[in-house]
Amino acid sequence: MPLVKSFNKYLIGIDRYDEHHKKLIDIINELYDELLKGASKHVIISYLEKLDLYTKIHFQEEEDFLLKINYPKYDEHKEIHQVFIEQISSLKTKAESELIGKELIKYLVTWLTKHIFESDREYVGFLNMKEKGRR
Repeated sequence: MPLVKSFNKYLIGIDRYDEHHKKLIDIINELYDELLKGASKHVIISYLEKLDLYTKIHFQEEEDFLLKINYPKYDEHKEIHQVFIEQISSLKTKAESELIGKELIKYLVTWLTKHIFESDREYVGFLNMKEKGRR
């Protein structure tokens, strides 16, 4: 039973990043399903490591793109990314010593979907305005 059932409302219109976001949500949904099945600590840590790695890859690529387009809120956006990476790291550490709950996974989904809706769509709006100015 995935936490995020339909991805279409999270599309930002940049195919590469839409694919990344879908992959991140898929990993979180898979982790949530494993938690519902009573997954072992090792399985949970494995999913958190997968999420950590893919998140870092996505964030780096997105941050490089934001620099390329001279996005004025780059520093703020990068800081938001850093907070999420730290949260994943904290969850990995916590999972090594105790079982993490579904509420923490729901936090990950809430953070990611809110980030896509707000921060990512904001830079897409900036990019669209910038491209209109070139015409």
